[in-house]
Amino acid sequence: MTLPVPRYYEVLRVFMACPGDLSAERSRFPRILDTVNTLRAHATGFHLEAVGWERVVPSTGRPQDLINKELSSADLVLVLFWNHAGSPSGKGDLTGTVEELEIAKKMCGFGEERDAFYDVQRPSLFVYFRAQTEPDTPSAQRVNEVRKSLENSKQLLYRQYSDENEWEILLREHLVAFLNGRRRKDIESAILTLPPEKQIMIGRFIWQSSREEDFFKIEYDFDGDDRDETVRFWFQQFSYQATFVKDGKGYGVRFQKEFLETLNEAKAVHVAVKDVTNDGIPELLIAADKGAARVQLSILGMYEGKFSEIALLDGQFKIHVHENGHLVMPYGSVGLFLDYRWNPARGAFDTRG
Repeated sequence: MTLPVPRYYEVLRVFMACPGDLSAERSRFPRILDTVNTLRAHATGFHLEAVGWERVVPSTGRPQDLINKELSSADLVLVLFWNHAGSPSGKGDLTGTVEELEIAKKMCGFGEERDAFYDVQRPSLFVYFRAQTEPDTPSAQRVNEVRKSLENSKQLLYRQYSDENEWEILLREHLVAFLNGRRRKDIESAILTLPPEKQIMIGRFIWQSSREEDFFKIEYDFDGDDRDETVRFWFQQFSYQATFVKDGKGYGVRFQKEFLETLNEAKAVHVAVKDVTNDGIPELLIAADKGAARVQLSILGMYEGKFSEIALLDGQFKIHVHENGHLVMPYGSVGLFLDYRWNPARGAFDTRG
């Protein structure tokens, strides 16, 4: 039997942090990813993409802050040390690589303080130490302090290697282990993944899911800057909550009280991503079926630089989400419907009954 070949790849960003003395490993890094992509990742619908300081666009501000933005988008962070701890980052006595390690540890949930905007589906962190050849230098001692700190924390198992050849073999094995068990987002067949009884919205979506679990994590470019943001939408302590996270910083997304009441009483919740304002940038759609022939749709998107609710629409039955900012929400028993059309001049939906 011939297995179907995925027509798109879900991109997993791999960030590599290391001082300048590990140039051999850095030069091999893209080639190792290419090898794993060819042998394993592409066959399972994933693509490993290298990210790091090389991708940073020249700009003003502290250089390390610009690099940290790339780091914040990573699904997997690799941190390597050898004889040197790195160059000063401009933040206290931290080097750039040590600062990147500290940020990655926080992203991955290490330490006593946990960032509320990072969830259980955290990025992974792999740390490697190359056997030192200049063990008596102050910089090597700093590296040893980093290693000792990791050992004392008892929260992370690092690997030591002898040279770049051994590291290449290790990294290939670890990348395969990173991929094992992952399931890509099935964008192409998203409309087919929901049976009719679970569809509150009918249309073609970039991504969609019904409430099978009490947590959704949606990663997509919601502001058109070619960098994915993360929206987390979950049920906790008898109420729904949502956060928007960009470059490692997040804030809560407010729902109208009326919609929160509908959500909390809903028999079904349907979440989808689609451009319904017809501007080329997608919005997040959350539809809730309250029963007794009542449906509400909250549309979340970027407005004046902030991700927030831009519309709350009412209907009674299935929501038909057409192209070009056109939504139809039937009501009544004699074929009546509300026709919603996005009006860019007003920044709102016009209603035709």
